[in-house]
Amino acid sequence: MNKVASGIKLYTQAAAHPFTIGFGLFMMIGMTLAFIIDPAPVGSKDYLSMLGSIQMGNMGTLIMVIIASTKLQQNKFYSSCNCAKELFTVGPLAVVTAVNILYNTVLAVSAYVNLGVTGLSDTIIFNTISSMLIIIAGGCYGKNSVKFIAVIQLFAYIAFIIFPIAVKHTSFTHILLGQHLTTAVIFAVCGNIIAIAFILALQNIWWKKGDKFAAPKKALLAALEVQANE
Repeated sequence: MNKVASGIKLYTQAAAHPFTIGFGLFMMIGMTLAFIIDPAPVGSKDYLSMLGSIQMGNMGTLIMVIIASTKLQQNKFYSSCNCAKELFTVGPLAVVTAVNILYNTVLAVSAYVNLGVTGLSDTIIFNTISSMLIIIAGGCYGKNSVKFIAVIQLFAYIAFIIFPIAVKHTSFTHILLGQHLTTAVIFAVCGNIIAIAFILALQNIWWKKGDKFAAPKKALLAALEVQANE
């Protein structure tokens, strides 16, 4: 348990880059303010577009993962610490999930205040789909040494990016609208649990089979080569 806590702490410190925090807050606050100030009424022609667009606030979370993972791979200290496994596996998953839950909670409260129970249910369901994609994309990032995990990460990322557009042009999305609040909550809980369990399984495979120290080795060799040339 101490290793898990240490891994999460180190990953959070790596992710706490000023640009990341600024960009993340810009995306999240911008989308949230638009949702609070001028939400599209339930059932209006812009309603589906709004439900899809607010998911882009999670782009800040994805940028956080990219910067943190790059920093971890470039510093040999992280790959050699005693909580390395937890740092590279549990760390990104915990940070992505925590930030995602915080953002979705703000959106849910705003939806309930502005759009009522129906709007809340719809927001929860669409947020859950986006959350599952961002958890998978964030959890798989930096695990390219296992090819099928890299493919899954790419698929999840592309799906997350096109999600706001897809909801407007896919008839299936209309089936998701107007669900009972209890159904929406169950869908959210089950969806997030499935995504987290799926990522933990993939990360376990990557830890056993992947070359997790590839990037630090390359960085070290590059530094030695520069030093030798000097």
